[in-house]
Amino acid sequence: MRLQTDKEFRKVQSLDFCYSCGVEFKTHEKTTKDHVPPKAIFLRGDRLRPLILPTHFSCNNEKSEADEIIGQLIYGLHGISPKKGNIKVKTAIYKNAKSGEPVLAFEGVNLKGVLARFIKAFHAALYKEYLPDNIKHWFDLPTPSGNKKDGNVEFERIKIQLPLFVETLKKNRKAGKTDQISCFNNKCLYECVWEQMDDGRWACIFGLNIYDWKNLGDASQPKRGCVGFYMPNKGLPVDATTGIVRDLEIPIFNFDPLDPFGD
Repeated sequence: MRLQTDKEFRKVQSLDFCYSCGVEFKTHEKTTKDHVPPKAIFLRGDRLRPLILPTHFSCNNEKSEADEIIGQLIYGLHGISPKKGNIKVKTAIYKNAKSGEPVLAFEGVNLKGVLARFIKAFHAALYKEYLPDNIKHWFDLPTPSGNKKDGNVEFERIKIQLPLFVETLKKNRKAGKTDQISCFNNKCLYECVWEQMDDGRWACIFGLNIYDWKNLGDASQPKRGCVGFYMPNKGLPVDATTGIVRDLEIPIFNFDPLDPFGD
């Protein structure tokens, strides 16, 4: 399953439910269109083939400030600073608890909450079904997380599942066994594959890249991509692509074991 053409993106604009809350739209109910990710985080020349989904006005309006903060972070990758008086990103300087080196930390925004909304939208666009909040899931951000104490930051260790998920995505990509969304002039890439866990439940393993945003991370920490998984209560979607058999070896270089879109 892939979304990458204008025709395919126009088709998902006619979903009959709100991807954010899951409620079906009533006949003749007035809705709004939501760009996911928000178009404001992309350069004007990259606002081609956007992913646009129908949603309720209330569901769309409640997240505008978080979107603006994400946009300012992304624009920082291009060396573009917000206008004075409109700076939404909150930063603070701490010390690395191990090295003693200064660390610039982003504060005041729930990045995982923003990412969770993106994943709900990608799931709805690919599989034409709502993804509830109360499901088992985990994902790692392109920026390392840490715990603050007495002016220091202790970075969280890289979870063991991150490189395993990266390897899974790369092998299935090579085998042509992934679902993909390529939008906003290919500057937003989402890729996933469905694997059956040991307990028999199906899980979606995914990777997301926006403007190579692993470069947002602290320079003292290993760069990592945005990778994760989720397990819908409804199980495997009808149009989902399942992965290769686990004992089938697919050779890959995997020079960058923490980024599913790296070499």
